[in-house]
Parts: sequence; structure tokens; C-alpha cells
Amino acid sequence: AVPVVVFLRALFADRWHDTVLQSAPPGAPPLQDAFADAFVRFTHFFPHDGDGTLDVNDALAAMVRGCALLINPRRDFADIAVPIVMHDAPLDVDVMSYIFVQLKTGYEPSCAPEADDMDEIFNGLTRKHPTIHLVMQLEADHGGASMAKTSDSSDGEPAHACYKLASYGCSPAVYKAIDEENKEHYASLLSSDPIISQHARQDAVGIAYVQRMKAAWDRIPACYDWAADSVLEGAEAVEHPVEGVFVT
Repeated sequence: AVPVVVFLRALFADRWHDTVLQSAPPGAPPLQDAFADAFVRFTHFFPHDGDGTLDVNDALAAMVRGCALLINPRRDFADIAVPIVMHDAPLDVDVMSYIFVQLKTGYEPSCAPEADDMDEIFNGLTRKHPTIHLVMQLEADHGGASMAKTSDSSDGEPAHACYKLASYGCSPAVYKAIDEENKEHYASLLSSDPIISQHARQDAVGIAYVQRMKAAWDRIPACYDWAADSVLEGAEAVEHPVEGVFVT
């Protein structure tokens, strides 16, 4: 198990630690105090299909199995739910809460859980523990100046306050796990570039040969020459620079 505060320190770059750990909704203590004894424990992600219900019973089961939940169907406020045990006590629904993670591949609108969501999550329990809501705006083409910030708004009473965090970018400036050597690998996972751009030979002739394999459908002759449709064939074909007779 890993303390929540340690987990957040390991996730974010050092420059954001105070911003994150000192954040607090109105009427609630700083995050580092609210989750001082809390911990997470997950080694993998598991699809949570179900009937759309998500509550602390799911958190308890996931904690026992050592997994975080991929929410399906996704909630408006979260794609991933990481179970939290709020303090060192026998495992039970009474000590469970969540870190909710919402993933964005660009600068898109986001929303946090509302009071009705909290009522469903804590399923009638008298004590509703605080939760953390993290929006990860993973912008693949972001130039470098990235940041993490917090929101000073909260839904519900401080007893189940929502600590809202938002991170922007996908670089060492934001995440400690990303270093200069591998940041391009992370960026490629988020890239919206066409699949053909991943081919090792980016010269015009090499790309034309790959397109003839129909790896992707573009409105060019290399993809649609068989269709005999001038609209689909679109752009002019790339001329092969070598003289000879070729089977195409």
C-alpha cells in the first residue's frame, strides 16, 4: 500500500507538490491533512462494467483485488476510479473513498461529481469521506509550459468534500514519471497524427507503397485506384523515379 500523499508526490513534478497538497475546498482542511492516513493499493486496471452503479462496495472489492477501476459506461466526471482506504482499520465500506480521474486528450470541458453522485457513491452511509477529482488534460502537441492547478470550489458539505485538481500537458514539467528521454513516447500515445506517419520510411515513394497496402483509406490513387472513382482517387499519384516495368 502507498499513502495517498506519497502517491501524489510521485505522480506530480516537485514544483507542484505544495499546490496540490495545500489545496482545500471551503471549510475543509488541506489535502495533505484530510488524507494524512489514507492509502491506495493497485497494480493494474480492471474494467468495471456492471449496470452503471459505482459505490464504496466496488471500492472495497477493488482494494482487496489490488486494482483500480476503468469505468464503463464512463461517468460524466470520471473515466477511472482509484479506491482509497481512509485510515488504518479493518477493511469495510465505512473506510473507503475514491480518487476519480478524468482523462482528456485536449483542452476540453470537464465536470466534477455532484451531490447526487456522492449520495450514490457512499450508498446511504452516514459518514461520507472526502474524495479527490483529478482532470488530466493530456495535450499531445503542448509546447512545454505545463501546469497543475487546483479549484477552490466544492460540491457538498466538508464532510465529503471534493478536492479538485487539474493538470495540463504531458511532460516532465507536470509528471515526475515522465523524463526527457521518454517524453516523446508518451506524446506519441496521444498523437492524432495519421497512422501512416508511424512508418519508418517517410519518403514519398515509400509512403506510396505503404498506401497501396491499404493500411489507411485516404482519397488518393494509391488507396482507391481500384475503385475507378475520380472523386475517391483525389490527389495525383506519386511517380516512381526508377525506370522499368512494375507489378502493382
